[in-house]
Amino acid sequence: MLSKANSLTGIKVASLIIGLLITLPANAALDELFRLYVGGSVAEMDTNVRFTSRDGTIDEGIDLEDDVGYDPSVNTAFIRGWYRVGDNHRIALTFVPSNRTSFLETQEDIEIGDDIIKAGAVMAWDTQNRLLDVSYIYSLYHRPHIELGLSAGVYWLRNETEVLVAGEVQSPNEPDPIFRADYKNSFKLHAPLPILGLILEYELNPSWRVHGVMRYLSVTINEYDGRVFNAEIGTEYFFNKSLGLGASLTSFALEVDVESIILNGALRWNHNGGQLYMVYKY
Repeated sequence: MLSKANSLTGIKVASLIIGLLITLPANAALDELFRLYVGGSVAEMDTNVRFTSRDGTIDEGIDLEDDVGYDPSVNTAFIRGWYRVGDNHRIALTFVPSNRTSFLETQEDIEIGDDIIKAGAVMAWDTQNRLLDVSYIYSLYHRPHIELGLSAGVYWLRNETEVLVAGEVQSPNEPDPIFRADYKNSFKLHAPLPILGLILEYELNPSWRVHGVMRYLSVTINEYDGRVFNAEIGTEYFFNKSLGLGASLTSFALEVDVESIILNGALRWNHNGGQLYMVYKY
């Protein structure tokens, strides 16, 4: 009986949604000239960096959350917007900065490039990320209440991770560990990664909208071998013709391997979380 009741309830809900889609108001319109989003996000991050020697003899990854004490919960701000240059053409831009730090005494040996930081050393870590997302969106299907766009763009990631150490360090050219109070090493990655995807937006009524985003690309460009995945589902409620409040759930994954004359390393970066933001449209 309970299963039958649940089935009937599901049918009623589905019928209600279908009826709502069929009877959308005629004055709904996804035709604004531009849109601006400003807000913040809370995400659970998983980050792995690899400091390697040029000959590749050491390639142990360092998990910044598990190995060096970075807080996996990260709060960041972001700004995003797009401008409609034609009925079916938009240019979009997103900027997301984030800074993370950690200070700890090592409980075990840690490999950084060719060096081994011995247990008991004091380490200070600092990571700065700057993510710039630039894309062009072409509307494959555009009606007053729905717009489906194909996006093509570039994720430009700038990651700089630095570690300072005071403690015993085992270098490959030294027979025994040496105490150093000024050890320093860094990982820098400036990587432009192309990405393709689909963006769907639906206007339920003049005040309420929902959207979904799915983007991905795996590509090798010169010394960069990278993969990017981004998914988002969210909704916005508009208090008037211009100003609204939005919320979304996001998932992001990035992998970059670099092999060049001056750097040989890798970055793995994953985060899942939520966003809350204000939106302005015109």
